[in-house]
Amino acid sequence: MAVIRKLAGPRFGLCALLVLMIALFFVVPPFVRAAEAPRRAALSPAFVTYMKALGFSSVRTVSESGHPLGYHPSPVNLSHLKPETAFLSGAASLQALPATYDLRTLDRVTSVKDQGECGSCWAFATFASLESWLKGRPTPQTWDFSEEDLAANNGYDSGDCDGGDQFMATAYLANWSGPVTESAVPYPHVAATPGAVVKKHVQDVIFHPARKRPLDNNTIKRAVMNYGAVFIGFEMQDDYYNSTNHAYWYNRKSDGNHAVAIVGWDDNFARTKFNRIGKVYPAGNGAFIVKNSWGAEWGDGGYFYMSYYDKSLNSPVSFIQAQPTTKYTREYAYDPLGWTSSAGWGGETAWFSNIFTGSSDAPVVKAVGFYTPQVNCPYEIYVYNNVTSGEPVSGDLVQTVKATMPTAGYHTVTFSPVPITANRKFSVVVKLTSPGYYYPVAIEMPIVGYSSAANADSGQSFMSTNGTDWTDVTTWRGWKRTNVCLKAFGAKQ
Repeated sequence: MAVIRKLAGPRFGLCALLVLMIALFFVVPPFVRAAEAPRRAALSPAFVTYMKALGFSSVRTVSESGHPLGYHPSPVNLSHLKPETAFLSGAASLQALPATYDLRTLDRVTSVKDQGECGSCWAFATFASLESWLKGRPTPQTWDFSEEDLAANNGYDSGDCDGGDQFMATAYLANWSGPVTESAVPYPHVAATPGAVVKKHVQDVIFHPARKRPLDNNTIKRAVMNYGAVFIGFEMQDDYYNSTNHAYWYNRKSDGNHAVAIVGWDDNFARTKFNRIGKVYPAGNGAFIVKNSWGAEWGDGGYFYMSYYDKSLNSPVSFIQAQPTTKYTREYAYDPLGWTSSAGWGGETAWFSNIFTGSSDAPVVKAVGFYTPQVNCPYEIYVYNNVTSGEPVSGDLVQTVKATMPTAGYHTVTFSPVPITANRKFSVVVKLTSPGYYYPVAIEMPIVGYSSAANADSGQSFMSTNGTDWTDVTTWRGWKRTNVCLKAFGAKQ
């Protein structure tokens, strides 16, 4: 029997949730004038369902046998993502895919961990991916990052054992809040750990499109080959797990309750090794090799096989590009909680900008970070120095970059260093097109019970339909605590 318990974080009732939904969905009509607020994308249906269940204290946090879970859907809906046609790096996209592949045999995974009694699977899946990416570098690096620090110090509303998602993990890493080492903040702990040193700066996270069919696996397979272990969510129910063969198959759609990491596959894994459901096996052979976070005593040394025909597999993510902390000396940003919603004026293209104040410890800007909500997004980046307050395109234009981002997610674009003036304002301006999706701008906004700490000040973030006429986003009704998700990275030279 499933165990139900009330979670410890901030909670709200059904009435409050309905008020929130109405406010988010219908703040403005879908097509408005440039001077008026853009429309914000609806919360993902999976998140709405989860929050309703949370309001009734009916979220399942452990499996039937008592193993902890902890994954929940994000408010950002990525169901619109088109198939990927390219990858950021590597040659896997040009190779024929082998019938079997296993990162364990290539020494590209770190040890299996145990999340204990805490709903922190999402943190373990995150670092399973990031640590695997580092193991696959030309000069392999072995790290053991602190899942406790990610779960406890991400800035979101939930407590450290109350669950999380890939967007929370991305924001924590993109904000340079971590990762810190396991030895600095061991798992689990109950007291604050001051002075933990961030060891890497994560500059890219790829949100891969969901599978459309059971054998639509090439994107995940190529991501495993190119980047290492891939974070996924899925529905974990013990009745669907075959403990003899360490095989799992769930045959119904689900928003998921557990996060793990795919580390390989076997196209020939026999369908008869899975439990029969309604007296039938999966329609065909094949399984992903999956790293769990229930200790090495569970499953096949902590691993199991997930059928290609599992209908609950969702949200594949690659956490990559963990750079030395010396590469940049300052991050300019206003979005510590990252991408919580999206905005647009009913078209595929919009402009957004942040105005920052230059710092003497970072006299040049070398890169810009932002989110892309679709694959193959054309973008233009402009950097202005000595700008006037409230006017993003004033001052001196010192940098222009134009290209296309092939994948969805959080990305850093580097360029030749440009000087900025200490204690003077500079701006980063982005024109972004998201093909087939009409909310191109990622924004950080407060959502009750999820990202209540989001805040903003006037003079920080701006948006425009044409790159000429700009509006401070905090002046729009209902946007007082909203910023656009846009960062600049400064260095000493």
